[in-house]
Amino acid sequence: MDYFIVRIYRHQKNNSGILVGVVEEMNKSEKKAFTNYDELWKILNYGIGSRHKKETKKRRQQRTAGRESCKGSGISNGGAR
Repeated sequence: MDYFIVRIYRHQKNNSGILVGVVEEMNKSEKKAFTNYDELWKILNYGIGSRHKKETKKRRQQRTAGRESCKGSGISNGGAR
């Protein structure tokens, strides 16, 4: 489980889409700024930095390795390209 510190510096009561702040992941020195709810949501779901990209690359490599092990064995790869 990841833990974050969320600092909100500015918001407008009349416009709920305006939300400005910074997210800091606990035990890490990285910080990520956000300017609306969508950006905050993405940061909280995918983390700070390139962790999401690294996880995606790792999953892609695992799928590719799985397909390679199926070649020539008569096992279908489920229609994967």
